[in-house]
Amino acid sequence: MEKRKIYLETSFLSGVFAIAFGGGMALAHGTKYGVYPFAVYLLLIALGVLLVLSGLRKESGKVKKIPLREVCAIALLFVNPLIGKEIGFYLSSLLSICLISFLFTPPKSAKAALKTVGYCAAASVVVFIVFTKMLRINTPMGILF
Repeated sequence: MEKRKIYLETSFLSGVFAIAFGGGMALAHGTKYGVYPFAVYLLLIALGVLLVLSGLRKESGKVKKIPLREVCAIALLFVNPLIGKEIGFYLSSLLSICLISFLFTPPKSAKAALKTVGYCAAASVVVFIVFTKMLRINTPMGILF
């Protein structure tokens, strides 16, 4: 029987991330922000356990590895809030969206890269208008404001 590298399987790794994130958030915040966020964290932990168990129960076969670009995209989503406090929510979102876009669809020319940056900037402007002007949500402004 062939030995499987279970830690490289998509469902197992996703489950571990879900358990770690949900558990960390539940321990850090508890019910400070209300019952609903705490329930979401518990649901995330439960779904993570289900993913881990499904990864363990899978029959031996070809192991589906997670591509490096997907790991980098997930890492960017975790780093985005951390840098958002320093450089601002909108600038960090713009950088993250651009980097994720370049990871999944590398530009073939400078014109294509500028077009992608333009679309990402437009999306950031729309988010700014909706969050700050319409919903009046305070976000970290960082170095820009």
